[in-house]
Amino acid sequence: MIMRKPFVATISLIAMYSIGGALYVAINLCLNFFISTPLPFIFFISITHLFSMSWAIVVLCNRKRRIETRIRWALFIILIPFFGIISYLFLGRVYKYKKNKNYLYNKNSVSALQAKTQYDIENLKAIEKENPEFKRSFMMTFEQQKESIYTNTEIKYLQSGNEYFANLLNDINTAKEYVLINCYIISEGEFLEKLTNLLIQKMHQGIRVYIIYDFLGSYGRFTKSKKRLLQEGANIIAYSPIHFPFVKWNANYRDHRKDISIDGKIGYLGGINMSDEYINKSGVFGFWNDSAIRMVGESVQEIESIFKKDWNFYAGKKQNKIEKLEPMFGKVNRTRFLTNEFIQIVSDGPNHERPICLELLLNLIHSAQNRIWLKSPYFIPPPEIINALCNAASTGLDVRILLPGRSDKFLLLEVSKQWTKKMFENGVKIYSMNDTFIHEKTYIFDDSISFTGSSNLDYRALFCDQQTMALIKSNRLNEDITKKMIHDMEKSFEYKFMPNKDLSIWKKIVVKAYNIMAPLL
Repeated sequence: MIMRKPFVATISLIAMYSIGGALYVAINLCLNFFISTPLPFIFFISITHLFSMSWAIVVLCNRKRRIETRIRWALFIILIPFFGIISYLFLGRVYKYKKNKNYLYNKNSVSALQAKTQYDIENLKAIEKENPEFKRSFMMTFEQQKESIYTNTEIKYLQSGNEYFANLLNDINTAKEYVLINCYIISEGEFLEKLTNLLIQKMHQGIRVYIIYDFLGSYGRFTKSKKRLLQEGANIIAYSPIHFPFVKWNANYRDHRKDISIDGKIGYLGGINMSDEYINKSGVFGFWNDSAIRMVGESVQEIESIFKKDWNFYAGKKQNKIEKLEPMFGKVNRTRFLTNEFIQIVSDGPNHERPICLELLLNLIHSAQNRIWLKSPYFIPPPEIINALCNAASTGLDVRILLPGRSDKFLLLEVSKQWTKKMFENGVKIYSMNDTFIHEKTYIFDDSISFTGSSNLDYRALFCDQQTMALIKSNRLNEDITKKMIHDMEKSFEYKFMPNKDLSIWKKIVVKAYNIMAPLL
């Protein structure tokens, strides 16, 4: 005889609700004949599960999403119905700025050189003559996003946050017209205090200052200095602000850039945010290893083109468009440099039709003839990157990946190492830099091609956030980056056994769970 226990039955059904699935819908309906459970409660659970399964099918059929992402979201929605649906609404949908078509990347540009396609065609011919295998890489963003290929630019590799900071302060001190800053993290500390004091001093001299900061990346960090700058007349806006509890479904997409333009003549991009960690004034994560690119010349116009799109999209009605505020904005720097180097500024993000950084990386990997050296703080790439690197290594190319020895996120280093296992089996050399947090995002191919900037090798960087990268053809710059990489590798541990082999069982479980969720983030 079956005993009627309403409380136990209800608890059981709640547990089943958390697990989800079509099987439990059928079980719940059957149990109602034997256990005294309110029929409305059973009906609610059944409808919820059916709705979740229907939603999961829709997600699986959405061909705009990657297959591994669709499968994981569908399973997540079925297993945890209510929370899974809410999570998908805020984090899972493809964000293409459909509400403001003016922000689509190829819809507006301020670069005065972009209309002169003959300029780009001549540069492509020069690249083809010297490095024919990499011509298609430069053609990719030129054809898809109309991003020009500049040669009239002086390029300098800044190997640390301290070198970056010193150069930046000196350059801002020479500003005659304006300073544009577009940065993911702006945080109070010695770095920001000195920068703020200098910016205020320059504003007293008539220099205009414009700052875009990511609302989430700088949340609770950019406070005192922002107030001082606003009082002195600086123009400051937050990228994609979040107002609880009214969280917009596009809140998952952030501005990860670290771009600066000074008078349209001097520009910066790279991995360095405006925080004390980057100049090693904070030792929380060990020694901080990062870099940036300093540009002088025509390519800075591309930095300003990116800034214009971001500013005009998030400025709203309270602020004017940047070109109205700044009459000199977008003017070409005509200074000539005797150099045979080429640079293309690559913008990526959800306002682009395709994940251009991912496609460009794949093209560069397939085009490499001798070596592929990668340096990234977070290595959780899509499977096509893993496969391309394994194929390159199996054909005898020198393929290396340099990871941090410490990380700023719990177990994230172990998660990154988990993704290197197949690469290790195929002969890729895996390095982990001792007691150092590598935050640099630098990738070099053969002896002349460098790809560096703000984009990590993970799903968030390649699919969710706004990024700025530089594709550079320069033997000199490649050699400078190579020297630093060799130095870092000599200070690193090279794996001679399978990465993560020495982890405890519970850590292995957490790492595997995180790897399952990675495409959802």
